[in-house]
Amino acid sequence: MRRILFVCVALAASILFSNTTQAQEKMGYFDEDKLLPFMPGVKKVDTLLALFQRDTLNVQYDTTYTAYKKFDSLYRRDSALLTGENRKVAETTLNRYKAQVLYWSEYEKQRLQYKEAELMFPYKKALSDALMAVLAENGYAYAIHVSQLCKYVAPPLLDNLTIRVAMKLNIPLAKSVTDEWNKALAKEAAKAKAGTAKPPVKGKK
Repeated sequence: MRRILFVCVALAASILFSNTTQAQEKMGYFDEDKLLPFMPGVKKVDTLLALFQRDTLNVQYDTTYTAYKKFDSLYRRDSALLTGENRKVAETTLNRYKAQVLYWSEYEKQRLQYKEAELMFPYKKALSDALMAVLAENGYAYAIHVSQLCKYVAPPLLDNLTIRVAMKLNIPLAKSVTDEWNKALAKEAAKAKAGTAKPPVKGKK
Protein backbone atom coordinates (compact mmCIF):
# COMPACT_ATOMS: atom_id res chain seq x y z
CA MET A 1 0.00 0.00 0.00
CA ARG A 2 2.85 2.38 0.90
CA ARG A 3 4.52 1.67 -2.43
CA ILE A 4 1.29 2.38 -4.33
CA LEU A 5 0.88 5.70 -2.53
CA PHE A 6 4.51 6.58 -3.24
CA VAL A 7 4.06 5.88 -6.94
CA CYS A 8 0.87 7.96 -7.01
CA VAL A 9 2.55 10.87 -5.26
CA ALA A 10 5.41 10.62 -7.71
CA LEU A 11 2.96 10.59 -10.61
CA ALA A 12 1.12 13.61 -9.23
CA ALA A 13 4.42 15.43 -8.84
CA SER A 14 5.41 14.59 -12.40
CA ILE A 15 2.07 15.90 -13.70
CA LEU A 16 2.50 19.12 -11.72
CA PHE A 17 6.07 19.48 -12.94
CA SER A 18 5.07 18.93 -16.56
CA ASN A 19 2.27 21.50 -16.25
CA THR A 20 4.60 24.01 -14.63
CA THR A 21 7.45 23.61 -17.07
CA GLN A 22 5.22 22.96 -20.09
CA ALA A 23 7.28 19.92 -21.03
CA GLN A 24 7.37 19.06 -24.70
CA GLU A 25 6.66 15.36 -24.27
CA LYS A 26 2.94 15.01 -23.64
CA MET A 27 1.38 11.81 -22.40
CA GLY A 28 -2.24 10.82 -22.97
CA TYR A 29 -4.33 7.87 -21.90
CA PHE A 30 -6.56 5.69 -24.05
CA ASP A 31 -9.11 2.88 -23.72
CA GLU A 32 -9.92 1.01 -26.93
CA ASP A 33 -12.67 -1.04 -25.29
CA LYS A 34 -14.71 2.10 -24.57
CA LEU A 35 -14.99 2.91 -28.27
CA LEU A 36 -15.13 -0.45 -30.05
CA PRO A 37 -18.85 -1.09 -29.33
CA PHE A 38 -19.72 2.25 -30.94
CA MET A 39 -17.69 1.89 -34.14
CA PRO A 40 -19.92 2.15 -37.24
CA GLY A 41 -20.80 -1.33 -38.51
CA VAL A 42 -19.24 -3.21 -35.59
CA LYS A 43 -22.58 -4.67 -34.49
CA LYS A 44 -22.68 -6.86 -37.58
CA VAL A 45 -19.73 -8.84 -36.20
CA ASP A 46 -22.05 -10.80 -33.89
CA THR A 47 -24.27 -11.67 -36.86
CA LEU A 48 -21.30 -12.77 -38.96
CA LEU A 49 -19.99 -14.91 -36.10
CA ALA A 50 -23.37 -16.60 -35.74
CA LEU A 51 -23.44 -17.31 -39.48
CA PHE A 52 -19.90 -18.68 -39.34
CA GLN A 53 -20.90 -21.04 -36.54
CA ARG A 54 -24.07 -22.17 -38.30
CA ASP A 55 -22.81 -22.47 -41.88
CA THR A 56 -19.22 -23.58 -41.25
CA LEU A 57 -18.60 -25.01 -37.80
CA ASN A 58 -21.95 -26.80 -37.39
CA VAL A 59 -21.65 -28.31 -40.87
CA GLN A 60 -18.10 -29.37 -40.13
CA TYR A 61 -19.19 -30.99 -36.87
CA ASP A 62 -22.04 -32.87 -38.54
CA THR A 63 -19.64 -34.13 -41.19
CA THR A 64 -17.08 -35.20 -38.60
CA TYR A 65 -19.64 -36.89 -36.36
CA THR A 66 -21.22 -38.77 -39.29
CA ALA A 67 -17.79 -39.98 -40.42
CA TYR A 68 -16.98 -41.08 -36.86
CA LYS A 69 -20.22 -43.06 -36.46
CA LYS A 70 -19.80 -44.68 -39.85
CA PHE A 71 -16.19 -45.69 -39.25
CA ASP A 72 -16.99 -46.88 -35.72
CA SER A 73 -19.74 -49.10 -37.12
CA LEU A 74 -17.40 -50.54 -39.76
CA TYR A 75 -14.67 -51.11 -37.21
CA ARG A 76 -16.99 -52.97 -34.87
CA ARG A 77 -18.14 -55.13 -37.75
CA ASP A 78 -14.73 -55.89 -39.29
CA SER A 79 -12.25 -55.55 -36.41
CA ALA A 80 -12.09 -59.27 -35.85
CA LEU A 81 -10.89 -59.70 -39.44
CA LEU A 82 -8.22 -57.02 -39.20
CA THR A 83 -4.66 -57.94 -38.30
CA GLY A 84 -1.25 -56.36 -38.09
CA GLU A 85 -0.79 -53.01 -39.85
CA ASN A 86 -4.38 -52.86 -41.12
CA ARG A 87 -5.76 -53.10 -37.60
CA LYS A 88 -3.32 -50.44 -36.37
CA VAL A 89 -4.34 -48.02 -39.14
CA ALA A 90 -8.04 -48.62 -38.44
CA GLU A 91 -7.63 -48.00 -34.71
CA THR A 92 -5.61 -44.82 -35.34
CA THR A 93 -8.27 -43.50 -37.69
CA LEU A 94 -11.08 -44.33 -35.28
CA ASN A 95 -9.28 -42.65 -32.37
CA ARG A 96 -8.71 -39.53 -34.47
CA TYR A 97 -12.41 -39.25 -35.26
CA LYS A 98 -13.28 -39.89 -31.62
CA ALA A 99 -10.89 -37.19 -30.39
CA GLN A 100 -12.35 -34.67 -32.84
CA VAL A 101 -15.85 -35.34 -31.52
CA LEU A 102 -14.83 -35.37 -27.83
CA TYR A 103 -12.84 -32.14 -28.01
CA TRP A 104 -15.07 -30.33 -30.46
CA SER A 105 -16.12 -27.66 -27.94
CA GLU A 106 -12.52 -26.53 -27.41
CA TYR A 107 -11.87 -26.55 -31.17
CA GLU A 108 -15.06 -24.59 -31.87
CA LYS A 109 -14.22 -22.00 -29.19
CA GLN A 110 -10.76 -21.49 -30.67
CA ARG A 111 -12.10 -21.12 -34.21
CA LEU A 112 -14.68 -18.57 -33.04
CA GLN A 113 -11.98 -16.56 -31.25
CA TYR A 114 -9.83 -16.50 -34.39
CA LYS A 115 -12.81 -15.52 -36.52
CA GLU A 116 -13.81 -12.75 -34.13
CA ALA A 117 -10.26 -11.37 -34.17
CA GLU A 118 -10.34 -11.44 -37.98
CA LEU A 119 -13.68 -9.62 -38.13
CA MET A 120 -12.70 -7.05 -35.51
CA PHE A 121 -9.36 -6.23 -37.12
CA PRO A 122 -10.64 -3.45 -39.46
CA TYR A 123 -12.34 -1.66 -36.55
CA LYS A 124 -9.32 -1.94 -34.29
CA LYS A 125 -7.09 -0.71 -37.10
CA ALA A 126 -9.39 2.28 -37.65
CA LEU A 127 -9.08 3.12 -33.95
CA SER A 128 -5.32 2.69 -34.06
CA ASP A 129 -5.00 4.94 -37.12
CA ALA A 130 -7.21 7.59 -35.49
CA LEU A 131 -5.17 7.41 -32.28
CA MET A 132 -1.91 7.88 -34.17
CA ALA A 133 -3.40 10.88 -35.98
CA VAL A 134 -4.60 12.41 -32.68
CA LEU A 135 -1.15 11.94 -31.15
CA ALA A 136 0.50 13.70 -34.08
CA GLU A 137 -2.05 16.50 -34.37
CA ASN A 138 -1.97 17.36 -30.66
CA GLY A 139 1.72 16.93 -29.96
CA TYR A 140 1.53 13.81 -27.81
CA ALA A 141 4.68 11.76 -27.53
CA TYR A 142 2.91 8.56 -26.46
CA ALA A 143 -0.25 7.08 -25.01
CA ILE A 144 -0.74 4.65 -22.14
CA HIS A 145 -3.68 2.39 -21.44
CA VAL A 146 -6.13 3.80 -18.95
CA SER A 147 -5.49 0.80 -16.67
CA GLN A 148 -1.95 2.09 -16.09
CA LEU A 149 -3.20 5.28 -14.47
CA CYS A 150 -3.01 5.63 -10.73
CA LYS A 151 -6.50 5.50 -9.25
CA TYR A 152 -5.52 7.98 -6.53
CA VAL A 153 -4.69 10.76 -9.00
CA ALA A 154 -7.25 12.26 -11.37
CA PRO A 155 -5.58 12.64 -14.78
CA PRO A 156 -6.15 15.79 -16.86
CA LEU A 157 -9.38 15.46 -18.82
CA LEU A 158 -7.88 17.01 -21.95
CA ASP A 159 -5.31 14.21 -22.04
CA ASN A 160 -8.13 11.68 -22.41
CA LEU A 161 -7.31 10.40 -25.89
CA THR A 162 -10.39 8.19 -25.89
CA ILE A 163 -12.52 11.34 -26.10
CA ARG A 164 -10.27 12.90 -28.73
CA VAL A 165 -10.41 9.76 -30.90
CA ALA A 166 -14.19 9.57 -30.50
CA MET A 167 -14.46 13.15 -31.74
CA LYS A 168 -12.19 12.43 -34.67
CA LEU A 169 -14.29 9.44 -35.71
CA ASN A 170 -17.56 11.30 -35.10
CA ILE A 171 -18.62 8.84 -32.41
CA PRO A 172 -21.41 10.47 -30.35
CA LEU A 173 -20.49 11.41 -26.78
CA ALA A 174 -22.78 11.93 -23.83
CA LYS A 175 -23.74 15.56 -23.21
CA SER A 176 -22.19 15.43 -19.75
CA VAL A 177 -18.87 14.44 -21.33
CA THR A 178 -18.94 17.19 -23.95
CA ASP A 179 -19.93 19.77 -21.32
CA GLU A 180 -17.00 18.84 -19.09
CA TRP A 181 -14.72 18.79 -22.12
CA ASN A 182 -15.74 22.28 -23.20
CA LYS A 183 -15.25 23.59 -19.66
CA ALA A 184 -11.75 22.10 -19.59
CA LEU A 185 -10.97 23.66 -22.98
CA ALA A 186 -12.18 27.06 -21.82
CA LYS A 187 -10.10 26.80 -18.64
CA GLU A 188 -7.02 25.81 -20.65
CA ALA A 189 -7.55 28.71 -23.06
CA ALA A 190 -7.90 31.19 -20.19
CA LYS A 191 -4.76 29.83 -18.59
CA ALA A 192 -2.83 30.15 -21.84
CA LYS A 193 -4.09 33.68 -22.37
CA ALA A 194 -3.08 34.69 -18.86
CA GLY A 195 0.35 33.22 -19.41
CA THR A 196 0.97 35.26 -22.56
CA ALA A 197 -0.48 38.54 -21.27
CA LYS A 198 2.08 41.39 -21.13
CA PRO A 199 2.69 43.07 -17.78
CA PRO A 200 1.41 46.63 -17.51
CA VAL A 201 3.83 49.34 -18.56
CA LYS A 202 4.75 51.70 -15.76
CA GLY A 203 4.61 55.40 -16.51
CA LYS A 204 7.59 57.69 -16.23
CA LYS A 205 7.99 59.63 -13.07
